[in-house]
Amino acid sequence: MNIGVISNCQGEGVAKCIIAMNPSVNVNFFMSTDVMNGTHNIEDIFSNHQYVVLQKSALDTNLVEQHKDKIIMFPSIAFSGFHPDMTYVRGKNKNSGAVETVFTPMYSYNSSIVLYAFLKGKSRSETLEMFSAEVFERLGFFREWHIAKQLLIEEADSVDLDIRDCFRIWEQKRNFMYSFN
Repeated sequence: MNIGVISNCQGEGVAKCIIAMNPSVNVNFFMSTDVMNGTHNIEDIFSNHQYVVLQKSALDTNLVEQHKDKIIMFPSIAFSGFHPDMTYVRGKNKNSGAVETVFTPMYSYNSSIVLYAFLKGKSRSETLEMFSAEVFERLGFFREWHIAKQLLIEEADSVDLDIRDCFRIWEQKRNFMYSFN
């Protein structure tokens, strides 16, 4: 059996889990951006796979409807409750003009507070002072857990996946997410 997985970077882990659960299955992972930009032909993916495991946000809804008998949907997993300050930063490359991700020692993740401080010309010590309860409160970081939890549950619900019981178990453990996605 051939199974295709179309997703953002989370799909690679999904593909590996499918293989771990059934090593006799042939699984191919396709980055959704590569499908959208034409690197991989979507019709070929559907014709060459008995099932396509598809992240909800990965494709056009009309295409999903067209192939609904082959599609198994899964949610986009994002939870900013542990890291409300974490964000991506993108900007135009001065040479090529292409929009690119700004990489830091945290790879593609950045701090919204540090970004703000940088854009405002703050010193290192002024930036460090911004990591305070007062600033976190003003930015809504202390409320982020509940908001992020609700958003993740709603995202899972949208593909008929009830994660409420799982979330209760996750909450009892330490960090279950080491980034926001």
